[in-house]
Amino acid sequence: MNKTLFFCFFFIVFSISGQNNPFDFGKKKKSRVVRSGTFFGVQTGRFWVGEIGVERQSKQLKIKKPNTQALFFALNYDIDNAVIGSDVGYWFKTSNLGFSYGLKGVLKSDFSSLKYGFAPTIGYKVLQLHVTTGYQFLLPNRRSNAFDLNYLFLSVKFLLVNDLDIKKKRKKN
Repeated sequence: MNKTLFFCFFFIVFSISGQNNPFDFGKKKKSRVVRSGTFFGVQTGRFWVGEIGVERQSKQLKIKKPNTQALFFALNYDIDNAVIGSDVGYWFKTSNLGFSYGLKGVLKSDFSSLKYGFAPTIGYKVLQLHVTTGYQFLLPNRRSNAFDLNYLFLSVKFLLVNDLDIKKKRKKN
């Protein structure tokens, strides 16, 4: 009987507390603007690479130092070396006029061998134009010298917003 009461009490407490965010700590929740859409761009280093992909941005609705975060997926192709690749990444920006900082995972192939790794990036974003630079750290591979890449790169992307949502948080009384 005591075990049953304990488990009922335990279940009720966790059911009630599960409805609240455990990391809220009484802070006011901010409203956000969520943009998503496709982007196109170019990447340059030793070679020119075309890029196309999708991105989802989330920005706080406030005037002073709004945080912006984004997730993206991109496909890119180097015509000169016949290298195709994909990037999956995340970037954030802590104010309207500041730099953006990010990290992306890269996967490149020339259809006979494969290279993969990660690339930390730093950039600057104005409206929908995002300019980033970074260095691709690729993990060693048996055939790692099979094809050339842009290890140090400069990338310019333009986002075409397809969907724009404003998410307002309600105040709890």
